[in-house]
Amino acid sequence: MNRERAVQLIGTIVTSLVLLLIPLITKIDYPIWYYIGLVILIGIAIYREVTYKRYEKKFYQKWHEARKRGFAFNMIWQSIRTALVLLAIIAIFRLFSYGSTWSEWLTLFTPTTLIAIVIIIVTVGIIAGIYSWTENEKRYNDMKQD
Repeated sequence: MNRERAVQLIGTIVTSLVLLLIPLITKIDYPIWYYIGLVILIGIAIYREVTYKRYEKKFYQKWHEARKRGFAFNMIWQSIRTALVLLAIIAIFRLFSYGSTWSEWLTLFTPTTLIAIVIIIVTVGIIAGIYSWTENEKRYNDMKQD
């Protein structure tokens, strides 16, 4: 097992443990849904770890095609994807922590706060898009050499 693969496996285990411990640290409004979602996520993570080679082959084929579209397209796509994931994580966190939905949550913020949140999410999305491109290129080139 190479170093990068070991780090991914350790990261998956640590993330799972942290997610399991969150209800001990803070109040969860919908614990049954939290645990159902967590069991599903851990199940998906275990499945991906077991079928790692198949995902590597899929990645190689998809990235071979995706890199033909160019850096700008992939960076924008990854930025949008990251921004949506961040929004989903925030919404789920707010739901489980405070029991509030989007409509209730949005009324708590001033326009200035909302603009700041959008700027932060877009910035993180752009950084993730650039990082994703470089890491995918590195991974693709390593696989190409093997």
